[in-house]
Amino acid sequence: MTIEETTTGITARSALTWRKTASGHALYLFNRGKPLATVEPDTQHAGMWRIHMPDGWISDIANLSRAKDGAILSALSVLNHRQTARNLPPVAQNGRERSL
Repeated sequence: MTIEETTTGITARSALTWRKTASGHALYLFNRGKPLATVEPDTQHAGMWRIHMPDGWISDIANLSRAKDGAILSALSVLNHRQTARNLPPVAQNGRERSL
């Protein structure tokens, strides 16, 4: 765990690492566990890649550099959305706030 993560509760980009796989690249949090995303070559367009997320979402085609950047942004969005959602104050049930 990094200092950035322990003080803010937000996952930093530096906590993510890439590993080469048999068919492409996989993105991991702290280089362990299941991949947060994979980048695989497109089957119809040579030199183009697609991001594959664990929930089944697949991106449009992009070059390798852009696909990796997109995978990082997608993974951080999912990780940090979970963290920040826990820290939000509760919302009034009927949408109206009570005045003091």
